[in-house]
Amino acid sequence: VNAATRIETNTFEERYYSDDVVSGFRYAQKFAISTGCQVKVTLNNSGFALTSNANCATSNAAAFTQAVLRPWANTNFVNQVTVPPNLVLQDTSSNDITTDIEVIFYPQGWACNADGNSTSNEVIHLAGTSTTRILTIVCSTGFVYVT
Repeated sequence: VNAATRIETNTFEERYYSDDVVSGFRYAQKFAISTGCQVKVTLNNSGFALTSNANCATSNAAAFTQAVLRPWANTNFVNQVTVPPNLVLQDTSSNDITTDIEVIFYPQGWACNADGNSTSNEVIHLAGTSTTRILTIVCSTGFVYVT
């Protein structure tokens, strides 16, 4: 038996992509704090992207037009790989999410949904064939963690 056929590549692809998503959320908070501008993370089943508020004066989502760059590559901070074919976004009830999830980080460090008023945590399930990783963004502090 060939050892290469025993390796389940889905597990590695899903973990790599999930880690990249978590990195994006964490970087968005740090970027907002360091620049003084709001940063929006948009996540959907096609990938994710970070954009900053072009004028830093309003939480109007339409103003999020400035691409946030990865610091080591000077390229847009978007997913580095394609979304694994069996990975889907789900809510806390394990229902597939088919719309964009938008989280905005503010210069004070906290985060909220695109409405700008949310006080509850944003919880996203990254459900794959190997496991489901639960990504939580704590609105009041901007803390991002995975369980």
